[in-house]
Amino acid sequence: MRKLLWLTSTLAATAILFIAAGNASARILNVPEDYQTIQAGIDSSQDGDTVLVQPGDYHERIDFTGKNIKLIGTPEVPYRTVIDGDANGCVVTFNQGESSDAVLSGFKIRNGQNQNGGGIAILRSSPTLEHLIVTSNSADRGGGIYSYYSDFSMSDILLRANTSVSWGAGFYSEGGNLIEMSEVFVCGNNSGDGDANGIMFYNVVQSELSGITVADNTGPGSSVLIAASGIAAVTTMRNSIVWGNSGIELQLDPRRGRSNTINVSYSDMGGQIFGGTVNWGAGCIDTDPLYRDRDNGDYSLSADSPCIDTGDPDSPLDPDGTRADMGAFYFHQRDIAVDQDTLYFGPMYSARTDSLPVTILNVGGATLHISSQTITSEAVDEHVAFSFGSGAGAFELPPDSSHHTWIIFYAIWENLWEGTLRIESDDLDHPELNVTLLGDVLTVSDPQLSAFSFQLSPAYPNPFNSTTTIRYSTGSAARPTRLAVYGIDGRLVKELLAGQGASANPLRLTESTSSADRRGSAEDATVVWDAEGLPGGIYLIRLEAGGEVRTMKTVLLK
Repeated sequence: MRKLLWLTSTLAATAILFIAAGNASARILNVPEDYQTIQAGIDSSQDGDTVLVQPGDYHERIDFTGKNIKLIGTPEVPYRTVIDGDANGCVVTFNQGESSDAVLSGFKIRNGQNQNGGGIAILRSSPTLEHLIVTSNSADRGGGIYSYYSDFSMSDILLRANTSVSWGAGFYSEGGNLIEMSEVFVCGNNSGDGDANGIMFYNVVQSELSGITVADNTGPGSSVLIAASGIAAVTTMRNSIVWGNSGIELQLDPRRGRSNTINVSYSDMGGQIFGGTVNWGAGCIDTDPLYRDRDNGDYSLSADSPCIDTGDPDSPLDPDGTRADMGAFYFHQRDIAVDQDTLYFGPMYSARTDSLPVTILNVGGATLHISSQTITSEAVDEHVAFSFGSGAGAFELPPDSSHHTWIIFYAIWENLWEGTLRIESDDLDHPELNVTLLGDVLTVSDPQLSAFSFQLSPAYPNPFNSTTTIRYSTGSAARPTRLAVYGIDGRLVKELLAGQGASANPLRLTESTSSADRRGSAEDATVVWDAEGLPGGIYLIRLEAGGEVRTMKTVLLK
């Protein structure tokens, strides 16, 4: 979901955290290792304990029986630990005054069928719900979750494909002083012939909704219904999306003359809005949120979504370090990439060294923090095949920028040497990237050397601004050499090096330059190309020697 808690927590860390926060006598009860069923673990627990449930399908209905314990499945991947009610009542029940210390976390709750609350029923209790998938449950009221005169919080919850006969297919709450929802996704629920196919609050004094998405719920009436009889209900909604549901998107239903009020800010609210008082605050929009693939059930934001970086600027930053997005799913803008998966050296003589760069790129919209770079390399005695040149270590990489890490290869003796460059960063999708390092060393007499020693190595830097260094090898000091720069259209831009007797060039080299800095022998040399005054774009470097040709693409930034 939005904060990606499913991906950032681990089961062991969760258990340790809970024990540390509790009293010294708190215990961990393991299911099924110690107890065959979840309910058996609950029955044997006492306040402050943690019942830890291993992944699997558990066909049972459970009741916290008034105990303030923590029932933990797999918060990082809740779909792996399933509690299935087999359509024989409510799957999870809180009805004996449990407090916020009673925690339900890391489960998929499904196949409940009950009059009130098919998936979860909360009656005059205040539990904490987090990291849950509540799906395929049915009830007269509150197909997914039902609450009666309860004050509680729920976060990182998916309410999907639940049904109701009358009210609140996804969620129904009656009475209570405060309901807090954050990072809740309500989708694909159906209210049959009733009302409130998504969420309904009835006689709840105050409800606070932050980072919710309500989409594609079906049935008559409204998708978000706030009703009151005898009280004045106040709802606050921010950083949320209510879009693409059937019927009325938002309905405020005042009864017996009392007023319902909703304060909306930094949210995308589409469709019809009916009744009550709506106070539109800053940052509200009414436009298609551009889900990534709505037809196939993907309601994360696409790269062009107007809901990206448009949430409340005073909200906590999204996990990628950018301003909060609207909705339950944030758009990840921190993306690391490398220009090549394999860095290849050679073939080359033994006892020689070569160096090549790996370009690390930030193609996202937030600063990347590269925490470490390490090389795993084959070695013989004190000789290491691969090691760092410049650019090693930790650094920050701003959006749309690149960094070059140079790798040095020492050709110990004839062999195909292997190594790995490991790059670690705070990119949540790719916290670790590996680049394979290969070094091919041949004997002096190997006939492949003469062919492969004719090389045009990658320019550095590339992309570049104004100047870049081009390194080449012709394999023989006597070979005539020509090095030239062409535009992407084949037009000659500069002749960096003109050798006598080089093979004919159909594009006719006619220009020359005196600004190139040439170093090294004809066999292994470098040329600095000064592109001052040229427009930005793609340029081709062409090396000719002894009838052989090599080309390379460079990018000039302006």
